[in-house]
Amino acid sequence: MTDQPRDPQRPYGQNPYGEQDPNTGSDQPAQPRYGQYAPNHDPSAPSGQPQGQPQYGQYAPPQYGQPGYGQQFGGFQPGAPAGPVQRPQTIDRSYWLILAAGAIFGIINLISAFLPNLGMSQQQMDLLEQQFSDAGMPISVQELLPLVQTTTIVMTLILVGVYVLIARGIRNGSNVARIFGTIFAAISVFSIFGLGFLYVVPGIVGIVFAYLRPSSEYMRARAWEKASGIRR
Repeated sequence: MTDQPRDPQRPYGQNPYGEQDPNTGSDQPAQPRYGQYAPNHDPSAPSGQPQGQPQYGQYAPPQYGQPGYGQQFGGFQPGAPAGPVQRPQTIDRSYWLILAAGAIFGIINLISAFLPNLGMSQQQMDLLEQQFSDAGMPISVQELLPLVQTTTIVMTLILVGVYVLIARGIRNGSNVARIFGTIFAAISVFSIFGLGFLYVVPGIVGIVFAYLRPSSEYMRARAWEKASGIRR
């Protein structure tokens, strides 16, 4: 019997994985020597624990299609405010100025509605009747006064409600309320003369406060809270 040359890469008496043992004729894989670990064996894993599973206290990477830590459990998100959103003073000033404008508007118009002849002089009433007559509408202004008075009261209360809604919307960080407040303030400029000055100016200043930088940052943060489902 001739001696077969020995593979220098193979220790004496050890078979590579999956090769047939010439002595036994079996296809069993070679067993690791003393001090070696079998394939896919974690030396730090305690006995009886399935291989490939994270141990207690170890971080397990998220599987494909599953949210990672912080997404699933409400952790920090990029662009999210670091804490509860604090309302700046500019928003509070805007709120109170718009409310004051609405209150002054309501008081002036309600007082006018309850004045005799709606605050019009007899000369003004005669001139108005003449204009109706020239237009082919012979209407007595005196007969129209109750209807005009009721309409004035109703419209005044509705507009005061609009002031309140805009003020509260801005205080809650609503950009939609700020846009409607801007439109409302632009329309009120035509009433700035006379007593209208008392409520038009506070309303415009209140809208200006709503556009200052702290107010805009507050509205962006509140928009993020609403988009994230956070309720206050």
